[in-house]
Amino acid sequence: MLKFVLPLLWVAAVGCTDPDVIRVHTQGLVAPTDVVQVVFVDPVVSQAEVGTHPEGVFAFAPPLPGSATWTSRRDLQFEPAQPMATGQAYQVGVDVGKARGARGQEPFGFHFTVEPARFRVEVGGLRSTGDARTVDGRIHTGDVAEDAAVEAMLTATQEGEARSLSWTHDRDSRTHNFTVGGITRGGTETTLLLAFEGGSIGVERTEQERVVIPDNAFTLTSVRAVPTGERTIELRFSDPLDPQQPLAERIEVRGRSDVRFDIDGSV
Repeated sequence: MLKFVLPLLWVAAVGCTDPDVIRVHTQGLVAPTDVVQVVFVDPVVSQAEVGTHPEGVFAFAPPLPGSATWTSRRDLQFEPAQPMATGQAYQVGVDVGKARGARGQEPFGFHFTVEPARFRVEVGGLRSTGDARTVDGRIHTGDVAEDAAVEAMLTATQEGEARSLSWTHDRDSRTHNFTVGGITRGGTETTLLLAFEGGSIGVERTEQERVVIPDNAFTLTSVRAVPTGERTIELRFSDPLDPQQPLAERIEVRGRSDVRFDIDGSV
């Protein structure tokens, strides 16, 4: 079965009484804010009807308020009035005869499921710039989430004491970047606890991440591969580095002589 990965998941029409009529339709997992789409093989409406809103063509179980629109001569879309319920399965009936302005044509049905709400967390690690120490990270949500709801997910504490949080949010409302400030260091190693609670965005899941905050001694705190266009390894240290120091004399990548170093504070 041929699949197309677009804003929706489309597949070749299945269950249509006349496969020469329907080319593709929505099926599988969709996002709560997606539209429901049916594409006919041949043009169905005139160019003058593109942009109009036919009524009674779609039927949903459970009911789904919204409106249909001809977005092209072959493409009929249904836009829900509100985001669809996460995890909900919908049965869809399409009155082909009414859509084509022809009687005697049997309707056809299909189904899809709205993907469950979810989130994913990335934590970058400790960053030191002068006397300031921060930990950055991001929360990825499966679908659009309100900024305030995402911010309510996270609490940050260091040895039981709350730490400050600042946020920036990407325009897609799915990637939410945070920075934990006010982190302290002393004579002993401590732990920064990041607690994530998904209830504010409708996800019944909790997650915790722990970041070790070293004592006052200079040390390497983390190493990770960074998925960028270049092969990059990120090393984070407990204190800022001197941009003038010859790191090639102190850091070796075995088997490679073409290594370039970039310093950004303690990273």
